[in-house]
Amino acid sequence: MSKSEGRCATADGADIKLRARLSIVQESDAPATETVQFNTLASSAAGGSEPRRHDETRAAAGRHVLAARHAHPMARREDCGCRTCCPAPAARSPLTVPPQAADELRLISPEERESCTRKYHIADARMSLGSALLKRLFVSKTLGIPWSSVKYGRKRDPQHGKPCAVLPDGTQAPIEFNVSHQNGLVALVGCSSNEAELGVDIVCTNERSDYTYKLIDREGLDGWVDIYEDIFSEEEGFDIKYNVDPFQLLDGTEVDAQMLGRYDRVCKRNQQIVATLPSGETRKFSSNLLIDAKLRRFYCFWCFKEAYIKLDGEALLAKWIRELEFKNVRAPRPGVQARCATYGKWGERVTDAEVWLKRRHLQDTRLEIQSFEENFMIGVAAKPADRLPEYLINFESLNLETDILDFATPI
Repeated sequence: MSKSEGRCATADGADIKLRARLSIVQESDAPATETVQFNTLASSAAGGSEPRRHDETRAAAGRHVLAARHAHPMARREDCGCRTCCPAPAARSPLTVPPQAADELRLISPEERESCTRKYHIADARMSLGSALLKRLFVSKTLGIPWSSVKYGRKRDPQHGKPCAVLPDGTQAPIEFNVSHQNGLVALVGCSSNEAELGVDIVCTNERSDYTYKLIDREGLDGWVDIYEDIFSEEEGFDIKYNVDPFQLLDGTEVDAQMLGRYDRVCKRNQQIVATLPSGETRKFSSNLLIDAKLRRFYCFWCFKEAYIKLDGEALLAKWIRELEFKNVRAPRPGVQARCATYGKWGERVTDAEVWLKRRHLQDTRLEIQSFEENFMIGVAAKPADRLPEYLINFESLNLETDILDFATPI
């Protein structure tokens, strides 16, 4: 069954109050309460997609970090809205819209509708629809305007600027928001002030795991990371290859880098490695667990980089991207996967990473990342730091059927 639930929050006690919403538009075994069915937007199309061969498009990946997502194993991502790095797609026949999706599509503008139905994959169409509904709900409620009166424009540059809401007279509305979707999740962060700048990104650590493992088995993790040498700085690349956050063995024992000794340099799968516990006991285990922990760290770096790029919204060039560095990075501990009778649980929140640009610490920018279920991480970049709440986001339940569909009106 295709389901969708959401979470939202308002952070008080700060100059700028942030709101965050998360929509789940994916196959799930969660109970049917508090869900809305988006079903399929084309009855004949498959919901999945084949991974793209990013080694065949390595040169293109180096030109722009947002363009690089299309060369990445988790390549099925959202259009960031920037017409420089995400040009309008080539014309293709729109998806056939069955009756069960037509009602939801009538709640968004013709332009948004066309963006949904031009998607090649059903899962992308669902996420595009969820994104459009969440954005329209946020703008309508925050500005106190009718659903059908919501309009969008672009900041600074009318062609390449960051998407924003506009007032009836065409000026920028006094709000800020950003949206991301990945593998069935749609996240929105926003605030009722246009003095803030926000960026959000979602990563899923296992969306392309089989294909990623094939590449790592062939190239080693170090060789796989080198594919992104035009994206990550030399220091970031070394950090991803040879540092590791604490992770659990199959028996529940937690292992950190100090216990691994020189085994922290291992970049191959299917090797036996040994950890020495503080008690002097040793544990032998497969290096696959170590590689998975390093991959999670890679995705954490990637999430921060995309979130900051989306905050800026300026379609940055690759030579600039390598000078955008993240330090003190630690991947949050995972949450709990959704089971038959429960929804997925949130994991750890990490708030102390730093962003550096051209060797200068950007102290006006805050970073935050939190895990959701076992494989998702949601990263947020926001500024100005001195006017933000202690925690940037804190997701709570939101019923899309009653809070969005019942609130919305056809356009």
